[in-house]
Amino acid sequence: MNTLKFPIEDMATIKSMIPHREPMILVSAVLSMSEIALTSSFSIKKDNLFVDQGRFTEAGLIENMAQTAACLARLEDDNTLKNPSIGYLVSIKDLVINSLPKIDKTINTKVIRTFSFNGLSKFNAEIECDGFLIAKSELTTAIQEKTND
Repeated sequence: MNTLKFPIEDMATIKSMIPHREPMILVSAVLSMSEIALTSSFSIKKDNLFVDQGRFTEAGLIENMAQTAACLARLEDDNTLKNPSIGYLVSIKDLVINSLPKIDKTINTKVIRTFSFNGLSKFNAEIECDGFLIAKSELTTAIQEKTND
């Protein structure tokens, strides 16, 4: 597969990185990537499933962090896509939410992989909106091993 060029804004490519489909897709673009880090953006629209009373909810912020981590897990070091696997959010630790962004805002989410072994990974995640840190957490994910069935 060809090396990907950033930013990735093509929804077909983003859909190949995460198992989610509308209305659960919470990544609008993948802005940058390194071996251990990835930054995504998401534009919050009023009809989004995770909008309540004009604000993006806590559950939406957490799911956006998890989907950003999933994007990193799907990309190889040479910026090509790996074969898809099913991933699970195992734990959320040290979650801090400072504010909930309003509709029509764009959030930028950065995940840094701090640990990875045998399908288990830990990420530090931070979300910014208008240059301010609005949420952070440590996420643990697991990748289901493929079987030869």
